[in-house]
Amino acid sequence: MYNLLIVDYYFAVIEGIRTILSKEDFEFNYFSATNHSEALKIVTHSSIDCIILDIALPKDEGLKPFEFEGIDFISEVRVLDSDIKIIVITESGRIGLLKKISSMGVDGIIFKNQMAADLIIATQLVLSGKKYFQQYLLNEENEEQNKSKIVKISIVQEQILNLLADGKKVKQMSLLINKSERTIDRGLNQLRIAFGAHSNSELIRIAIRLGFLE
Repeated sequence: MYNLLIVDYYFAVIEGIRTILSKEDFEFNYFSATNHSEALKIVTHSSIDCIILDIALPKDEGLKPFEFEGIDFISEVRVLDSDIKIIVITESGRIGLLKKISSMGVDGIIFKNQMAADLIIATQLVLSGKKYFQQYLLNEENEEQNKSKIVKISIVQEQILNLLADGKKVKQMSLLINKSERTIDRGLNQLRIAFGAHSNSELIRIAIRLGFLE
């Protein structure tokens, strides 16, 4: 069971994150904090596996959120325990800030207005040792780095991916490679998770861009 720390100025957002993750079969012990000092105490005294952090964070209770406080918090966490996974949530689209956060070795960045769609996949990927950055945040160098972090796909998964790109449906794939439809569905789900895709069409686009399909 994983220990998850959710850090956000608004308690309603913390509860929203818990609600999203509870829709999947996640086994988590949940910790929560609404400011830098409180969150740091939890990290210091508890064994935390993953932090979901709004980068706009107040230093102490009662203060207004300030995005650089979240950056300082990440730095302190990395000093305490470099193995803790960190997923940053942000409302800012400023490239300079996003690059700064990325350079600090965080494991994922998602935008708050996309949280409902991205949070489950991002958490699954990060806890399995991979990274999750929304595709338009990546430059060519980062794409190559992420390609090396994607789990190597099996022969069956490669067959499924190629048949999907050819427009084949689950039933057709099942007949062509002599696997059950349940195996095909499971393979597609594993591929979407591995590539950080929300749909089969997005899976194909990412696979082409990363060189898995021509």
